[in-house]
Amino acid sequence: MTMISEADIPAIELSEREKAPGRPSRARTIGVVAAGAVLVTAINVTAAFYLYRGVNDLRALEARLDQLGQFEQRIGARIDTVNNGFQSRFETLDRQLQASFGQINGNLARLAPARRRRCRNPAGARAQFRQHDRGRGLGR
Repeated sequence: MTMISEADIPAIELSEREKAPGRPSRARTIGVVAAGAVLVTAINVTAAFYLYRGVNDLRALEARLDQLGQFEQRIGARIDTVNNGFQSRFETLDRQLQASFGQINGNLARLAPARRRRCRNPAGARAQFRQHDRGRGLGR
């Protein structure tokens, strides 16, 4: 603070009562600012620590999810293999059944004309059976 004074006029000194009341000192202001800075720094360090832990947890979770995707692909491949095996087995069984049905139908078609001939002459068919049975020792 600059004071302008004239040499002829005596200087006026302010007493303690006349000074500005309640004005804090600079040291106290600096202390409060420093304490606030320390508090903000502590909060930032704590937040950085928890952020670092969260990022590490997120990386671990991401690695496990990647493993889960690989596991899903392996299971899918095995299910496809089993499905193809069953499908192949069913196709083989279907071909075997179709062949058996064809053989049965062929046998029935071969037996049908002989049956029709026998049915046209029922008395002759009975006589044929009797002769057949006698030849085997079953007749009367």
